[in-house]
Amino acid sequence: MRYRLTFLRWDGVAYQPGEVDSAAAAPRGAVWLEPLEYPNTETTGTLTARVFRRGRGAMTCRAEDVEAVASLLTLIRQNHPKLVVPADATSISTDTPGIHLRQTMDPVAYDRVLVKIGVNVCAHLFGDAAVRTPAFASARDYARYGTGSVVQLSIEEAKKFTEAFPVLAHHHLLLVATKTPEGEKPGCVMITMQFYGGLTHSYLLAVGDVVPNAADPIFVVVDYEANVIERHTPESFSRFAKRNGATWRPIDLAGGSS
Repeated sequence: MRYRLTFLRWDGVAYQPGEVDSAAAAPRGAVWLEPLEYPNTETTGTLTARVFRRGRGAMTCRAEDVEAVASLLTLIRQNHPKLVVPADATSISTDTPGIHLRQTMDPVAYDRVLVKIGVNVCAHLFGDAAVRTPAFASARDYARYGTGSVVQLSIEEAKKFTEAFPVLAHHHLLLVATKTPEGEKPGCVMITMQFYGGLTHSYLLAVGDVVPNAADPIFVVVDYEANVIERHTPESFSRFAKRNGATWRPIDLAGGSS
């Protein structure tokens, strides 16, 4: 196998494609050209050339052709001072740091992941045997295979939970509510999850008398920096939230806070 090489020359203003050659081995310091193609999840829209460095240090440019590579590298060179943070730059702290990513969202995959998290949390709380029962079959199949569906609260209902939950510095909050059968109505297991202090998601994971009934929801907090999971009652969670600088109000799972 031989590599096709195109030499780019800087003429003082821009990079210009030059002579073309081939070599048995790629030279060090070369910029690799990869085709600019639509991902499997997107077939329309404008494709923008991009340049990035791979893990082993190889500079890669995804563009339509060599001329597009030259234009992109020219743009980077002309604006290099604006793109690179100098070593003597003054650091500025902020109370609300964040990273903004523009990514395509797959709502079905998103829900499946959250349902899987919910099933795993229930296995942690009630044991593996509980989540292997037919009552959890719909949730298991939805999370594993994407077949069927699970009942989910609406965004409007979820907002009520979001307003009542405390926002902890570095903890996820999960609520697991269980209910025993009443008359002809079966019992159920519902989980409510809030990650990074954001929107709340609630799913019905099981229908049937499969886990012990609890008058109050089980509070599960996950420290995603220390990788620590803690289980709390409403009372112990109240103390936990106050220790972590949060203001907590008792939560009424029927539809609000008190």
